Amino acid sequence: MRVRFTPGAERQYLDVLRFLAERDPAGAATIHRRTEEAVEVLREHPFAGHAIPEFADVPHRELSVTPYRLFYRVVDDTIWIVAYWHARQQPERPAET
Repeated sequence: MRVRFTPGAERQYLDVLRFLAERDPAGAATIHRRTEEAVEVLREHPFAGHAIPEFADVPHRELSVTPYRLFYRVVDDTIWIVAYWHARQQPERPAET
C-alpha cells in the first residue's frame, strides 16, 4: 500500500524534526528513523494501529512513534497520515480524508 502525509500532517512532522534538530540532532534522527519504521509497518500491515481513544467514533487509527502519535486512515489503496502529535498534547479531531 502507499503511505502519504496530508499537507497538515507533513507540516506537523517537519515542525517536530526542525524543533528537535535545533536542540537535539541525535533525537531528531531517532524520531525520523522511528517514523520511517512506522511507515514501513503501515505499508505492510495497514491496520496495525488501534482506534484513537479520544475519537473512537471516527474511522481513523493511531500508531505510536514514541513519544509521538501518528494518526492515519486507510482509504482504498492509500494510507493517509492525517496528524502527528506529541503524546502529551491534547489532539484535535482528525480531518476527514
